[in-house]
Amino acid sequence: MELHRIDLDRPGHLLDGYYAAYVAGDDERPEPPRSRPRFAWMITRGWAGYPHEAWAAVADGEVVGGYALEFPEDENPHLAELLALTVHPAHRRRGVGRALIAHVHERARANGRGAVLTWARAEGATAGFAKALGFDQTYASVRRLLDLRTAGWDRYRELAAVRVPGYELEYWDGPARGARLDDLTALMQGMNDAPQAEGVDKPDWGRERVAFAEEALGPCRQRSLVVVARRLADGVPAGFTRIYVDEDGEPAWGLQADTTVLREHRGRRLGVLLKAANLVRLRRDAPSVERLVTWNAASNAPMVAVNDELGYRPLDAWGQWTAQSAT
Repeated sequence: MELHRIDLDRPGHLLDGYYAAYVAGDDERPEPPRSRPRFAWMITRGWAGYPHEAWAAVADGEVVGGYALEFPEDENPHLAELLALTVHPAHRRRGVGRALIAHVHERARANGRGAVLTWARAEGATAGFAKALGFDQTYASVRRLLDLRTAGWDRYRELAAVRVPGYELEYWDGPARGARLDDLTALMQGMNDAPQAEGVDKPDWGRERVAFAEEALGPCRQRSLVVVARRLADGVPAGFTRIYVDEDGEPAWGLQADTTVLREHRGRRLGVLLKAANLVRLRRDAPSVERLVTWNAASNAPMVAVNDELGYRPLDAWGQWTAQSAT
């Protein structure tokens, strides 16, 4: 087996083989894999514009696996983030995974990073593999699933019709630009109030970073349905939520992504209102979506309570895993 670095500007057949291995390789996945545009953007550019590199494992001329690394700059400069480590099922138990992890640590050290961080399931074969290779779980997260085929739509419409005194809702569809980008940058600061893994810096949600992520929607072929709550007195944004729908992926699945209400506006049930309003809008504007997946820190009790009220149920347990790369 040989490892070939993928040219991120002209990834060609190496990316094709890597993606094919990724699609085939996660037999623990209950939902469809990421669409190819999303996968390609994740391993070549990411959501913050930080440096990336990607590698394909090749045996007898066939790509049998791969991985990508992201090197944060504004925060966590001591870490390399491991993305999409994959071994095709037909080539497992031949040492490919261990060889890839050894190479991950080599590349992390070469880039001045003393540790590797990744997201992986907290149970099952993936967790066992991580533990065997020296990774420790440092943060617990639970994915939740909302089945829209059996959802309580009357209840959602009722919740969405509630008017919180002093606030109004505004709906976006697509990337935020101009004044909306300023608003979104301010709102993203609220995401840092969620629990964070020990030893991991919180993201720096500057305008440039938020703009980069918004413009990634196009090449990722993702639709972003956003609802913002504004204070009527001065128009300042108080909270928001968004749902992503892959335009090149499985149309029956969507992602309930960021939701936050800034501190001074909390205690008014704006979070429930925002999410319920966006569900009603989703059914109208993207009726093919039948299931929504969302992530919550296991310790984020307020957001877990909101999702429980809306009918989300636990799907599987995940965690951040960290291993030292220093010699």
